Amino acid sequence: RRPAIRLVMVTSDNGGLQKFGASNEPWFGSKTQIYEGGHRVPLVIRWPEVVAPESICDVPLGLNDVFATCADIIGKPLGEGAAQDSVSFFSLLKSSDDHHYQPRPIVHHSVQGLFAIRDGNWKLVDGVGPGSGRFEIGLKDPEAIVIRDEKGNYEPFSFRPIREIRKEGEPAGQLYDLSQDPREQKNLYAERPEIVARLKAELDRIRNAG
Repeated sequence: RRPAIRLVMVTSDNGGLQKFGASNEPWFGSKTQIYEGGHRVPLVIRWPEVVAPESICDVPLGLNDVFATCADIIGKPLGEGAAQDSVSFFSLLKSSDDHHYQPRPIVHHSVQGLFAIRDGNWKLVDGVGPGSGRFEIGLKDPEAIVIRDEKGNYEPFSFRPIREIRKEGEPAGQLYDLSQDPREQKNLYAERPEIVARLKAELDRIRNAG
């Protein structure tokens, strides 16, 4: 009989919503946006038999990789066509130094449909602005979600699409070197066209593959 697996994972699907006072420091941006503050979250894992206590791994992962990882842990192969964008990081749990996990580009998506791709330290945003539209409260929207305000009263809120307008002379997209600019303040789109072309081609390939 297979011994019980005592594995616990704690994480979040996105960064906090600054509109309601959340802080995503040291990253820039908020939930709904394309910036790191809206996407980069911690992944805390406790597995006494495998993961060394207080160990830290700085290899970027996507939460889509949890599916393949769990299948790998229990020794079950993925079915044909299942979780095609999921890669197991089981080897990283056993050792963050001696592993065979191969980091690959990670695709981000904002609430308004703006795409970005991260490969190593480079991140390309395929458009201008944060990609979050405008967050509005108190709208009489039949499809709005209901929340509580500061006094405990219920109010609806919804996202109203606002197209980001490219200003004259502004680059068509955004490129950041996260190793030097983790808060995404210096846009290198015009300065590194070769990086832009490579990442744009990879993003298009991934999107076209479905």
